[in-house]
Amino acid sequence: MTTTTRVLFWEDVEPGMEVPTLRKGPMDQEAVIRFGAAFDDFFHIHWDVEHCKKASLPGPILHGPFKSACLAEMLVRWAGDHAALKQLSPTYRRWNLVGDPLVCKGKVTSRYEKDGKFLVECDVVTESAQGEMTTTGNALLQLPSKANPEETDPFYNPVRLALPTFQEPNPMTENI
Repeated sequence: MTTTTRVLFWEDVEPGMEVPTLRKGPMDQEAVIRFGAAFDDFFHIHWDVEHCKKASLPGPILHGPFKSACLAEMLVRWAGDHAALKQLSPTYRRWNLVGDPLVCKGKVTSRYEKDGKFLVECDVVTESAQGEMTTTGNALLQLPSKANPEETDPFYNPVRLALPTFQEPNPMTENI
């Protein structure tokens, strides 16, 4: 069976282009607690209903990093396997309540070439179930160009190539 991977090329992106909306949830309490465990964040406002009432909150709220992760997911699903998310800078403005859906949206604001890299900037937002913007931010992605066909090779991974490599000392083979 042959599969093909969709490639989003830099040349095919224009300012004003909408990033496909990503809808998540509604997130249940168990998922929020699991996410908090991954970040060692057990602050009461994310899971304790009574604490939230005392703090004048309408209920437990989603973690900010969870909203960032959803924005990143939206961007990489749109940009595809041959792109690299270089930067994501969110600002958390309002709460998203546990139990409500989270909506992620984005729009291309510019594209340019810099130092041989083909870059795209986007504005991104999350919205509450009521349609209020709860997170705003921007993102920078590197996309492949039709001018560099090697970047569409299935084994090309700009994220892997951008990461530094470290050679850890191995005590099992050090003295051989």
